[in-house]
Amino acid sequence: MKLVPSLLSSRAADKYIARINDTIDEQRKMLPWDAIRSIVFLVDGSSPEKLRLLLNHLWQYQSNGKKVHVIGFTKKLPPFEDDGIFWFNNKLTDWKGIPAATVLKAATLKHPDILVNVANPGVRPLHYLAALTPSILRIAPYNASIKKYYDCLLSGSIGVEGFLQQMEQFLGTFNQPAHASV
Repeated sequence: MKLVPSLLSSRAADKYIARINDTIDEQRKMLPWDAIRSIVFLVDGSSPEKLRLLLNHLWQYQSNGKKVHVIGFTKKLPPFEDDGIFWFNNKLTDWKGIPAATVLKAATLKHPDILVNVANPGVRPLHYLAALTPSILRIAPYNASIKKYYDCLLSGSIGVEGFLQQMEQFLGTFNQPAHASV
């Protein structure tokens, strides 16, 4: 049981992330879909049925030549241990909800081109992990409370499959000649 109110812990986490991000000199930029080689997906393990459908879709990116890494957050035991997913839970977060150094190390070793959070917007440790991961572009479904952690927010009201299609379509437009001089 956490004794610290969530408002206090989220403010402390935001201050910590702002201080760390000020020291990181990572260039954020839009990448065309064809130029993306590695993707880290952040997932929520609370619904195994939905997660299995999502994972089937995510592994298709790997068969299309992209390196796919999946990091998941779960409150209890991981639903799938043999799928190559790096799982962490509340035991691997501090009192602010920020993931421990081992989780950050697992995410930063990948150094992805893009990081995509497809989890429930209420999973704060994944937002904090996204903010601290050195990727070129961080994408998530739109939610006003999380916009400070991401570079690009897309409509999440169309479901996860629709969100992923929208992401591909959005990033695909940056390879078009009309955007070449921008």
